[in-house]
Amino acid sequence: MREQALAHCAAADLPVTLAMAVTPDNLPNLWDAVSYGLGQTSVHGITFQPVFESGRGFAASARGHATGVPASPFQKTVRSRTDRLNTADILLNVVAQSGGKLKFEDFTPLPCGDPNCATIGYLIRQGANVWPVSQFLDFTQLQGFLQDKMHYTLDDLAKCGCDNTELGELLKLMERTRSMAFRIMVKPFMDAWTWDEDRIDRCCTHVIRPDGKLDSFCRYYSGFPDAKPAP
Repeated sequence: MREQALAHCAAADLPVTLAMAVTPDNLPNLWDAVSYGLGQTSVHGITFQPVFESGRGFAASARGHATGVPASPFQKTVRSRTDRLNTADILLNVVAQSGGKLKFEDFTPLPCGDPNCATIGYLIRQGANVWPVSQFLDFTQLQGFLQDKMHYTLDDLAKCGCDNTELGELLKLMERTRSMAFRIMVKPFMDAWTWDEDRIDRCCTHVIRPDGKLDSFCRYYSGFPDAKPAP
């Protein structure tokens, strides 16, 4: 069914981004997923999302434990506290699995929000040929104050953003050439066990709550009672 959906998107000239929830079980298959996307002209990128204990997977697992209904293998993985994955786990594994086709230098933090919030990289493809983007440019020369920043001040917020940085302009250019630039993103959403208040304070990925207010995506889906409608 998914392959049929990709075929229909290709016929309609609709760009597709694959999304992969990464668990310890499928961690060895990251490059397999990238390779599959590279072979599909309609697929212009893939986003790796380390599984986090929130949303429907967590809710279904919690119901299973409460009612005695057996949880699925995926839900059991979600419930584990000892084998959680982060951005470094994803990058180390996908680079190692690529056989030299992907390098750490191909990745950079997004120039908006917190640098731990999202990491983006690119491969350049033309037909069957694939090159690391670092062969053509050096992200470190475009990162500005992101390059060695450990702590942020309010003044830094005026310098940060995809609309007003050299790196941001480059990333937008890469997105406009998406048939050649294949995007690889790592988006580690948070839950109560991976909480980072600095990321919440600088969040640039928001949802509209039922009360009409904006809330951080991670904060909203982590179950804060004030973010949900009253029963």
